[in-house]
Amino acid sequence: MKRSIVVILALLGLHGCNTVEDPFLNGMTSSVPDATGNRELPIHLASASLTGVSEMPIGLRQTSTDGVTRQILVWANTTTLVGENTLTISTSAAPRSAPRKGPDRSEITEALRREFPGVAMSIDQVIRQNAYGSYGAATGKLGDKGGCVYAWQIVDRDAKLGRNKPADVRLRYCHQALGPEVLANLLTGLSLRGPVIAAPAYAITYGHPGAVVTTGSVIQPDSNDSETAEALPKAHMSAAKSSEQDITTTTRVRIPKPSIGPATSSTISRKPPQ
Repeated sequence: MKRSIVVILALLGLHGCNTVEDPFLNGMTSSVPDATGNRELPIHLASASLTGVSEMPIGLRQTSTDGVTRQILVWANTTTLVGENTLTISTSAAPRSAPRKGPDRSEITEALRREFPGVAMSIDQVIRQNAYGSYGAATGKLGDKGGCVYAWQIVDRDAKLGRNKPADVRLRYCHQALGPEVLANLLTGLSLRGPVIAAPAYAITYGHPGAVVTTGSVIQPDSNDSETAEALPKAHMSAAKSSEQDITTTTRVRIPKPSIGPATSSTISRKPPQ
């Protein structure tokens, strides 16, 4: 009789333990938060790179939250400004019929306030272009010689080129010895891994390629533009008034090609026939 009671109590104890959900026993299908898959990755698995950055990345993180996968490539920050130098590539499992839209002015303003505290950032009126289309940039001066850049781009899906999902590209980068005019062109050297359009030759050969000027708009309209600008005294916004305005001037960065010895020429003299 006593043995039966002991067995019954043991079974009741096991039953009580099983009332707690175990994601490993349930095949990871229980009420586990969606923010799974956050991990550090080897740098060689990065889905993108910047040919204009001479420093090697120091880390690669990948997060997955609410159907959005973000891969964050990190470089060392040698400035006194708080924050990381990062290139973020975000993709989502959105319906194919829904095109991805770029950020509006309020989103950019909030990002500038958050990422560059105390730095007067302004949106560059030059709409630049790389191998994947147009991108926008905001820059600011940091100290006597340095600067910061915040750049954004939407890379559309193209099944023929192997891009099954649109990508949201964001760059946050500060340098103590590179000015805004140089940093604004960093995203020109964007290179995505996989069967995609190859980066232009000048973006691969040289460190800081010049901007390719184009026209159009890289900022979505926002009805709260005036309210946002008044709420941000440190981030001065100076964008083009019309998306149809032609931009014809920009600052180009030229890196001299290796010099070749001066050309020589020789003259062959022939004697007239005797």
